[in-house]
Order: sequence, then C-alpha cells, then structure tokens
Amino acid sequence: MGYGLVPAAQGRGYASEAVRAVLASARERGFARVKGDADHDNAASHRVMISAGMALTGQDERVKYYEIAWAGIAALRTPCQTARSR
Repeated sequence: MGYGLVPAAQGRGYASEAVRAVLASARERGFARVKGDADHDNAASHRVMISAGMALTGQDERVKYYEIAWAGIAALRTPCQTARSR
C-alpha cells in the first residue's frame, strides 16, 4: 500500500480515512493481509498505519514496515491474482 498527499491536504485526516477504507475493502475482498511502509522520518504515516490497526513488523536503514493480517482468511490474494481470476 502506498499513498501521498500534497502539503495543502496534510493534517486533515484524509490519509487515515483512505487507509481505513483500503483495509476494509481488502478484508471484504478476501485478502489475508496488507503491508505498507514509510520512511523513518515520516512520523505522520507511521501514526496513520498504527491508528488503522497495522503493526510495525520490521525496519531497515531506510523504512519501517507495517502489516495487518486477519485471522480466518485462508488464502493470501494479491492484486495480480485477483485480476487474473476475473
């Protein structure tokens, strides 16, 4: 998952709303997990992902990695698999 906002739109809750909507849609469509990442200095994105229920799962020299997974969803679907199945 990736997102970005122009400076004039930052701090208004748009990213939080969008991330929650993406996560809800992914879960409804049967995705088992969603991953995201943000640069170390992007504290706003870290807060957005954590507040949406994502957990910090690791980091490297450039970014922190986040993930949310739902129990009871057996198969991991990717966008490519979803597109091919239509």
